[in-house]
Amino acid sequence: MDIFEHTASDLEETQKSIEKEKMRVAGIRGEIRSYFERYRQHARAKARGRKFDILRTSHSGKTYLNVEITRVENEFVRIMHEQGSTSIPAGDLPDDIREMLAYGDPLNITAMNQTDASLKAPVIRREPSPAPAAAPVPQPAKKKVVVEDLDPPAGKPKIETPTHTGDSGSSSSGNMWVPPAHSPLPPMQ
Repeated sequence: MDIFEHTASDLEETQKSIEKEKMRVAGIRGEIRSYFERYRQHARAKARGRKFDILRTSHSGKTYLNVEITRVENEFVRIMHEQGSTSIPAGDLPDDIREMLAYGDPLNITAMNQTDASLKAPVIRREPSPAPAAAPVPQPAKKKVVVEDLDPPAGKPKIETPTHTGDSGSSSSGNMWVPPAHSPLPPMQ
């Protein structure tokens, strides 16, 4: 019982240590999310008023001339251009502009959020219940194997192959001595 109690206390200490580390990791991830959100806000504020001669959208293929970014939101960018103003969905922006405006999830924050949510879920611990006694499974009857003679017969060993059946002068009855796996083969003469 002493070993069981010692192991149980070690397990409890390990679980507490793991929970502590999970919370520390969640805190670091929170700092990363906060930093990235501040970076995103700064990049988008800095982009307002930025001008481009030409802006070609990625998916719709539209081209805008003399473009100025007037507003950046999570789902779209509002621009002024030669023929008026329009909103372009964030997914339709060219890759370099999407990167400049911190769209996307380069730090895989979505996965961090899901992992952190699972860490905050309540952990229910229960004492293990004893397993019900299983009905005995009938075992098949064991066959008794009798090995009468492990020693090789005296004389030259007989080798049977598809083209050769034992000694050249004797008839083969199909019985051939095979050494056990644990003993070495007798020397060939």
